[in-house]
Amino acid sequence: MKKLIILTITTLIGLNVFAKDLNQLISEFPFNDTYSAKNDYILANKADFDKEFNKFKSSETAMSLFNTATSVEQRNSTLKAYVMFSPYYNMFHEEITNVSDIVVLQLSAIVFCKTPNAYDKLKKNNWKLNNCQPPLGKIVVCALIMQDYDTVIAKIPGMGNSVNYIWDMIKRDVLTKMPVDKGIKVLDLVENEMLLSGGKENLEELQAIKKALTMRKLTN
Repeated sequence: MKKLIILTITTLIGLNVFAKDLNQLISEFPFNDTYSAKNDYILANKADFDKEFNKFKSSETAMSLFNTATSVEQRNSTLKAYVMFSPYYNMFHEEITNVSDIVVLQLSAIVFCKTPNAYDKLKKNNWKLNNCQPPLGKIVVCALIMQDYDTVIAKIPGMGNSVNYIWDMIKRDVLTKMPVDKGIKVLDLVENEMLLSGGKENLEELQAIKKALTMRKLTN
């Protein structure tokens, strides 16, 4: 009996010793690797992700991203945690509860927009959630998901270099979903943001697509 107690205590101590906290998960997470590699890391450390996300989801740290007074250093650190938790949340959101709307949106615009009436409520509430303003890029992503292209057109000005982060999504919708006139308008606005911000890595592709859409408009 005594040996069993000692073994149990030793096992519990061992589990505690090898448990990973948020900082260790972030330091090990394969941010620049494939989706498969990220998912593999999450699955291999699922218990630690569960534990750390449960603490993170309603913490001051999580909410600091939406506070304009937050320092750039703190904001970047918090954003890194969100980026790491995003694929975890996409994988396991159905079993996770008590996550505020703004945290859900930051983690996954797709999950947020799948929630009944979530986008309509966001729009009616002057683009605020939990009395906080989500990043402009997240609002534009939601508008693209919901095919609310008038909002896309209204919100792109002011995005700056952030348009490059969602360029692939914008490009897909311009080419496959938007009416040609709106697609050209969106490209004009995105082009302006790229030029003003100096983020020109997608500019050549954008101009080629805009030229093709203009020709499409003229021949229809």
